Amino acid sequence: MEMVSIFELSKALGDSSFEEAKSALRVAKAILVLSSTIDNPLDRDRLVREAFDPLFHAARIAAMTHLSTEVSMWGLIGKMLPESYREELKEIVNVLHIKYFYHEVPQGRY
Repeated sequence: MEMVSIFELSKALGDSSFEEAKSALRVAKAILVLSSTIDNPLDRDRLVREAFDPLFHAARIAAMTHLSTEVSMWGLIGKMLPESYREELKEIVNVLHIKYFYHEVPQGRY
């Protein structure tokens, strides 16, 4: 079995761009809008959670584009960013990707 490196796999995904990040934002908005049309609370909750993950991905893709890197793992991207951006990305990961997507949906209008 041939071993493929993470770097080789990330190159196959293509170059990141701000347009790709904007697309992730549009998809997040569409999922959130869809969630408002759903009556089943569990389905609505799942859709709201799903809307937060593309927001995280938009931030990751924007950071990759800013850094002109093909590295896609957010932990490595964070280490490459200047300190102020590093902390901001860490907060985005902790809130949007971990807290909201995996653990709890923020209470509010959805």
